[in-house]
Amino acid sequence: MSLIAGKNRKELIAMAKRRGEDKKDTQLENNFGGEKPNSPENEGASLVESSGYNPKRQQFDPEYDNDAEQLLAEMEFDDADTEEERELKLRVLRIYSKMLDERKRRKDFILERNLSNPNPFQEDLTPEEKKICQKYDVYMRFHTKEEHEELLRIIILEHRTRKRFQELKEARTAGCRNSAEADIYLARKRREAEESAHSAEKMNVASYCEADLLSEPEKHLCYELRLIPAIYLKMQEQLSLQILSGIVSSKSDAHQLFHMDPMKIDRVYDMLIKKGIGLA
Repeated sequence: MSLIAGKNRKELIAMAKRRGEDKKDTQLENNFGGEKPNSPENEGASLVESSGYNPKRQQFDPEYDNDAEQLLAEMEFDDADTEEERELKLRVLRIYSKMLDERKRRKDFILERNLSNPNPFQEDLTPEEKKICQKYDVYMRFHTKEEHEELLRIIILEHRTRKRFQELKEARTAGCRNSAEADIYLARKRREAEESAHSAEKMNVASYCEADLLSEPEKHLCYELRLIPAIYLKMQEQLSLQILSGIVSSKSDAHQLFHMDPMKIDRVYDMLIKKGIGLA
């Protein structure tokens, strides 16, 4: 009995039926990109992010249906093969050939539409608007590149119009009588929302038990630098010891002690200077 990729004849027949020429899985023809469709990690990802195109090799990594070659990796034609086994192996080759055709079709589509590079139209969009555009990626195959971009422009324009209408409606309910008053109201609302978010982050800093050991300026510094109080205190301790021992005498010396943004190290160092530890 011949083996194909470690499978016996009975297992191979079942595999060929599952991946055969009946094309039961029509979704394979409705998606484009390097990964197989409907994988959880790809949901919501843009085509640009998931393409993985290597221009020097003119290949995608991974390729579409990246495991296709495993189907015939260990297949051999032997003189002892029966007619049924020979026909089964030929069927596997036909299946693999169709996989390669589909792989090439998807690659050509991505390269022709220049989907391996960022779309200039989407560069100035908000994250919400970019997410809306990504929902329409599946319709690209029905349009030319120009038609699809025009569709996206219309959709984004409609989204912005509806959003503006809802904002003006809310402003009118709040007592605004014209667009100028509405703009002032909406700007104030956005500012208050940002301040509320900042206050929530400050509360998160204060929620750590080590925060009780910090002064208000130090708490504010941790908030600005996104540093956990415990890490800040550890940095202060290590810097203080190194400064007092003469090993660290400047900010550049302090940069060697920690694997993080030098700007953050400088700010912590400045706080020690204010406390009378270290030299400016």
